[in-house]
Amino acid sequence: MQSTKRQLRARWTPELTSAFERELVLASQRPGAAFPASPFGTTAAGRVDLRGARLTTPIRQLGATGVDLSDVVFADGASVIESELEDCVLDRIDMRRVFVRRRFVDCSFVGAKLSGARLGGVFEGCDFSDATLSRSVASGVRFERCSFTGASVRDVMWTTRCVFDHCEFEGVAAFTGSVAGSVFIGPTPPDLGGCIVDHVQYEGGFPV
Repeated sequence: MQSTKRQLRARWTPELTSAFERELVLASQRPGAAFPASPFGTTAAGRVDLRGARLTTPIRQLGATGVDLSDVVFADGASVIESELEDCVLDRIDMRRVFVRRRFVDCSFVGAKLSGARLGGVFEGCDFSDATLSRSVASGVRFERCSFTGASVRDVMWTTRCVFDHCEFEGVAAFTGSVAGSVFIGPTPPDLGGCIVDHVQYEGGFPV
């Protein structure tokens, strides 16, 4: 039987959380160090099981492959800074108003809470379906083959040559804010009617 969000969070005692966060700090101080193991081992899919944790320590300058961060809460300044994540699950993660930056490859952010987040770097093959990205800020970020299907993108500030290369925006509700100076590549332009579009470029046959 699949664990509920409440059950996943309840298993993280203060002692287990503190011990894991100490390992995070130590790993960030050792270039090339492996991502810390979870006290709960791996999920049925074989990913490092961090589901439901509440972190107050940033994931900083680390590489991680195959980590499940579903339902994790980043609090008190925790963030993902200058790190590279691949094949990681961040579904329903709470990363409101924090930094999410460097490189993310084939990661899932389905239903993630990213309102007010500061996005940076490169996102390749990432799934933001049904995520909340309202009031998020992105400057010079590259999104390649990402899905924003059904995401909330109100009052975003995605500017200074952000690149959206063959991304999907189907079902996006109220795309508003600014995409000034950004570049959209692909066969179908998103509906940018509610956005500031100064100096936007569209490469794919249709002008924005």
